[in-house]
Amino acid sequence: WGVDLDLFGLCASSYILLFGSHIEVVQEKATGKWRIKKLLRRYWQRDLWQRLFDTLLNFDVCSGDYDELSYIREAFDEFIDGKDRRREIESRLTQLYTHLPKKRP
Repeated sequence: WGVDLDLFGLCASSYILLFGSHIEVVQEKATGKWRIKKLLRRYWQRDLWQRLFDTLLNFDVCSGDYDELSYIREAFDEFIDGKDRRREIESRLTQLYTHLPKKRP
């Protein structure tokens, strides 16, 4: 137990945020690789998310290829920083906060 469990947790959390349901995975018989069962929508930056899920589900802890994880993080950072997406994300989070219950005195 260790890094692989953390990576699966990150993968499952990302899946819930995208699909609104618990992660479902299947193993491809030809390659033995794991993949998510549902298809990503084309307007969800499919290549970026597919790489994230493929990497997290099939990460080989023994190989220690942590460069791939760094690459994915940088790719997400670049995507978020482009076209005022950071401002849009902050705006949407602020809207979500308004739905949270207020603290009682």
